[in-house]
Amino acid sequence: MARQPAASSGDRPRLRLVRGAECDPEDRRDWTLPEFYERFVLPVCHEGKDRQPQTVRAYRGSLKLWAQITGNPPLRQIDDVTCADFAKAVSQRAGLKGAAKVSPNTVIKHCTQLQFCLDKAGPRSRGNRLGQNILPEPPYLVRPKGRHRLRDRFTLDEITAWLDVLPTTATLPRSMRGIEPPRWWRGLIRFVYNSALRIDSAIEARREWIEVRAKRGQPPEHWLCLPAEATKPRQPLQVYLNQSARLAIEMVPRSEDGRIFAFPGWPSSQSWLQELRRRQLAEIPTTILPEDRRLGFHGLRRATLHWLAERNPLVARKVAGHSGGDVLADHYVGADVVIPLLERLPQPGPARQGMLF
Repeated sequence: MARQPAASSGDRPRLRLVRGAECDPEDRRDWTLPEFYERFVLPVCHEGKDRQPQTVRAYRGSLKLWAQITGNPPLRQIDDVTCADFAKAVSQRAGLKGAAKVSPNTVIKHCTQLQFCLDKAGPRSRGNRLGQNILPEPPYLVRPKGRHRLRDRFTLDEITAWLDVLPTTATLPRSMRGIEPPRWWRGLIRFVYNSALRIDSAIEARREWIEVRAKRGQPPEHWLCLPAEATKPRQPLQVYLNQSARLAIEMVPRSEDGRIFAFPGWPSSQSWLQELRRRQLAEIPTTILPEDRRLGFHGLRRATLHWLAERNPLVARKVAGHSGGDVLADHYVGADVVIPLLERLPQPGPARQGMLF
């Protein structure tokens, strides 16, 4: 924010906000937390790599919940009691899928996002360089101490059960006419499993991003080179494509926009893709796949990373593409370690590969 020059020595300085409106610093104390997010946090703090649709939706969801529970007080009236009452009320809300209460992770998510906004309303410091000095000391949202136990990884049998039900359950939007739904879904599932990509990156992947590297006396290597804008941490990522991943790509016809697994309206259509997935899994008998074991795309990623981590944790960290990895995993684990493990990744389904590919 740039200070506007005062008309005279007696005039109070006024701040010009990002969207062009002028506002006295004291007046900003009357903003509500959702208003502060829309007028400052979103255009300034979430600009660039952090301004992803899912991030904005998550923050707005937490702020909507905040307004419902607290009555949406102005910033100057928010204190530790307000925050404690909010955290308690959220933890007592009913959870999804019939759960009596929301999970601790959900409470932590809401509190963390709201705390980020409150901190930006606090004083500027070395650790809070975008602090706006609206609140002398931001109140604190106490998060739950314990997280719920991480779900066991999904097995090959569970993934195979998903593949087996596709011939009778797989559907696609009408705009994707000419593409066999079971074949498209089978290719996507196998591609995500073998690449360990997040579903967002998998749908954004394009054929022109595949780089074939020829080495004398060795088979060519196929790498998917994802640009920063196609990954969650907004960092470039190179993913080795083993033979099963390459076969999964060839199952899908080339799309007009160049994406391998093009899905219309992406990313706003992500909820529709997930709904189609849930419909498929709902058709699997509970004796084979219980309701609490109905896996999603992230379950495929976790299954692969778990298998890699059991054999070589450094390879798992590298394949995961986590931005916060240690120096050894980020800079010293080479392709000669990654390739053999990914080529030996066990595949779900019967041995008759012709039926699957």
